[in-house]
Amino acid sequence: QGASNIPWITGVRDTLSAADDTTNALKAGSVIELTGARLKFDAGDAEQGVFFIADGAETRCAQIIENKPSRVLALLPALLAAGEYTVEVRTKNTGNKTDGKVLKKGSFERTVTVTA
Repeated sequence: QGASNIPWITGVRDTLSAADDTTNALKAGSVIELTGARLKFDAGDAEQGVFFIADGAETRCAQIIENKPSRVLALLPALLAAGEYTVEVRTKNTGNKTDGKVLKKGSFERTVTVTA
């Protein structure tokens, strides 16, 4: 039980725009796609999920469309302020079971820009 259980985000993109992946520009209210490994989480647990973090404030994506180990589709909150964010996935899953005890966090390596 080490770093191998940490969620790993390899890509974040806005599925509704033709925005190039390298710009990481996301529109508030859009469906975003996170790709990577060990991303699946218990959407019913408020501690787990997809979070956008800026200046110490965090916003959780409340609506999850797809929740799989290698891909998560989430609705970006429409009221999320424009700006630079760190994207983080938090899960208590370990492999193919949920241990329910330890919260693991994995962040995307680059900040993303949210536009209004």
